Amino acid sequence: MIAYEDECVGCPPEIGCLGDTCPYKHVKRIYCDICGDETDTVWEFNDTHYCKRCLLDAFPKHSL
Repeated sequence: MIAYEDECVGCPPEIGCLGDTCPYKHVKRIYCDICGDETDTVWEFNDTHYCKRCLLDAFPKHSL
């Protein structure tokens, strides 16, 4: 899942709030739909986002 989260740090009034232009207002976060862990990369298959570990679990490797 790709989510944009509000991570406002509560700037003091004397500095001033940047509102929606603040870089902390819409922070991109990426989560695995299977385990829920936050990750840097996900693979999408059938509208589901997989982290590397869950992707390998979902598509097991077969060897000789």
